[in-house]
Amino acid sequence: MKILSLFKRKHKQEEDVATRTIRMFATFDAVQKEGLLSFDVKTRRLFIEEPLARMMMINAEKWTAFLENAFYWLYYHQCQEAYEKYFQQEETKAVHRAQRKYAMLTHADVMRIRHARREEIKQDDVAMPKIEPFEFYVVREQSEKPNDATKREKPAGVIILVGTYDYDSENFQTTDWQTVKKLLDAKE
Repeated sequence: MKILSLFKRKHKQEEDVATRTIRMFATFDAVQKEGLLSFDVKTRRLFIEEPLARMMMINAEKWTAFLENAFYWLYYHQCQEAYEKYFQQEETKAVHRAQRKYAMLTHADVMRIRHARREEIKQDDVAMPKIEPFEFYVVREQSEKPNDATKREKPAGVIILVGTYDYDSENFQTTDWQTVKKLLDAKE
């Protein structure tokens, strides 16, 4: 009976990790919906609003943990995007092969072919995105100024801090934007 209880305990621990991970991703999604966090996939830049950054910058350990969790969240979304893109490509290929073979396919046939192809795909078939460092910017929101009586636009924020986070080495480098701006101006 001890062996069974050990397996149950390990299973419960795995469930706890999965539950915590799902909650963390949901929290990041909610924070993103509120506009406190955004990520530009092409440039690999994470924009963090100042209130959120201040809350997470209590100490270096908490800030590193936040950046690590942000990396997990970003990587999860990149993997989901890679899976979906691969699935769509493979489903389309399968439908095109079937259309060459059979003259007429109904909508139900197309859906059945797509579903069957999706079921055949193995996780190892999908190329995962590379793990790369990302840049992060801490942004302070400027006060809103109406452009005219009827139209209000959200103004662009002011960059306070800029930095990079490398998941592999778990290192982050941060500097204030004014220093970066002075160095850029000095190069010109």
